Amino acid sequence: MEGDSRKAICNPIDRYQTLRLKESLSTPFQYILACKELSFILKNAYSKFPKNLQSLIFQDTLFAFSLLPEMQTQSAISAANSLLQSAEFALPKQKRATAVTEHKHAVVASKRKSKAKQEEEGTCYRKFKSYRGYCSSCCSVVWLSCNRCANKSNIKDGSNHQIKPISRQQIVEYILDGFLVSESSSDSDSDPEDVCMLKLWAYPRQIEF
Repeated sequence: MEGDSRKAICNPIDRYQTLRLKESLSTPFQYILACKELSFILKNAYSKFPKNLQSLIFQDTLFAFSLLPEMQTQSAISAANSLLQSAEFALPKQKRATAVTEHKHAVVASKRKSKAKQEEEGTCYRKFKSYRGYCSSCCSVVWLSCNRCANKSNIKDGSNHQIKPISRQQIVEYILDGFLVSESSSDSDSDPEDVCMLKLWAYPRQIEF
């Protein structure tokens, strides 16, 4: 069964699509996390991807900008700004110009719609109640929602889902190579947000449904 799962996700574009970033960008409480993840992927791996995956990531970047007016929080604006910086770093000239234009339009539309609201204390994003882990039962990278595997497509009654927290760098490696590499590098080599989150998860968690 495990071999079949790996065979079904045999190339980078399929593995990227299993992350469901576009779907997550459309969800207000996941927009910031998805935006930051997309930003990291764009900056650190865009040039290593095949052209069809580069095109998909570019389209997801534009999609993220188009949703910004609906988010109306300072953290969402900050996440979109970080995504723009990654786009300016990684994209070729023509696509970079398109991304800059789309971001500018999104910011203007956001300001016209309303002033950005300050986020309430205890946001899921701040508390790491919705983040990434590798689920051995689903054999895929999934969102964790309130310390649970959020992948409802592969859940059977009475099954235990073994969840291992992963960093954004490990997600990039998963897309590129199809497997997870244990992180042995120092905290200084990782995204500070990832380091904080991973320290909250000292051991893999077994989740019962």
